[in-house]
Amino acid sequence: MTVVCNASPLISLARVGHLSLLPALFDAVQISAEVHHEVAVAGAGRPAAQAVQTASWIRIQACPDLALLDQSPLDCLHSTSGDCHVDLLHVATVLHLGATYFLSFDVDQRELAGAEGLATKP
Repeated sequence: MTVVCNASPLISLARVGHLSLLPALFDAVQISAEVHHEVAVAGAGRPAAQAVQTASWIRIQACPDLALLDQSPLDCLHSTSGDCHVDLLHVATVLHLGATYFLSFDVDQRELAGAEGLATKP
């Protein structure tokens, strides 16, 4: 099972010293380059930054271009509902990577992912 993980679960698990739960639960753990930047670069000096930088099992993936997202069926389906582009981008990344699960604490992202037929955790 492959999971694409949002920043909040990474930060929360690292904060309590349990980031290693992810590779125990999933065969592959992927994050977008944007999530990596948010956690490891913008969050430099925080527990999650070092934990994510040293976790060799995390695969950093490029995500779809926002310009392409503006013309995708995903954007057409959800732009009128008020979903923001960052939520669409996270879900588009999961769809693009063909992941089994999407790990996010963001209710809006989980609802959007569920509407696209994705399994979400928690």
